[in-house]
Amino acid sequence: MELYLLRHGIAYDSEAWAGKSDESRPLTNTGTAAMEREANYLKSARIKIDGVLSSPLARARQTAQIVATAFGIELRESALLKPGFNVKALEVLLEETAQFEHLMLVGHAPDFSEVIAHVIGGGQVEMPKGGFARIHMLHRSPPRGTLYSLLPPEALGA
Repeated sequence: MELYLLRHGIAYDSEAWAGKSDESRPLTNTGTAAMEREANYLKSARIKIDGVLSSPLARARQTAQIVATAFGIELRESALLKPGFNVKALEVLLEETAQFEHLMLVGHAPDFSEVIAHVIGGGQVEMPKGGFARIHMLHRSPPRGTLYSLLPPEALGA
């Protein structure tokens, strides 16, 4: 199974969004445009994606919708991908989505960095906004795999 993790694109700054719910903080126009370029790059690179699952936070949901639209896939949301996502939540998601062989999860930092490090057996991982990781999953339970790609958005045309 191939697992793709995509950190949401550039969103409005937390301070600029002060007084409003962080959950509703959206992508900026620049962030939206960059994610559209990135989604098109992934599609042109013939990355296979069967399913897209997103955090319900606005910035992640918008990022995931851009990818889902580019690939002609229906977007699904999971509260398990909200900030605080961890390897136990990943294990649950992998069980719930066992029908997918090429699954993309869209979420947040530092959660994705920590989960990737755990799944691959350690190390220091940092995902920038719009960062993309590809993990070939060897086991779903417990989640174990090999990191094939960890790319910044610039490497994906964003």
